[in-house]
Amino acid sequence: MVIDAFPDWTGDGVVHTLAQVEVLAGATPPANRPVVKWIQVTVIAGSGTGRLGSASVSATRGLPFGPSFGGSFSPAIAEYTSMYPLTGIYIYVPATMTVSISFGL
Repeated sequence: MVIDAFPDWTGDGVVHTLAQVEVLAGATPPANRPVVKWIQVTVIAGSGTGRLGSASVSATRGLPFGPSFGGSFSPAIAEYTSMYPLTGIYIYVPATMTVSISFGL
């Protein structure tokens, strides 16, 4: 398995797909990585509560992460034989928080 990460990213208080965040963080997505095995969100700095999940994610809906939750989140169920498209995972990061998003290939 290979572990990779996006550049650290300060949220903007808007819901994005992880594929969009990769570009917003200044990375150039490789054409040969349409899916990942797992993801992890780690709070680098800041405050508030971020959320991760489906297209219904908002500031009050989704799996929470943030400094008061230990600062790190990995999927509750990660099947290593399954693959997850970055275009299908949504994230809300408040403008007061900087995160590191890592993933396994």
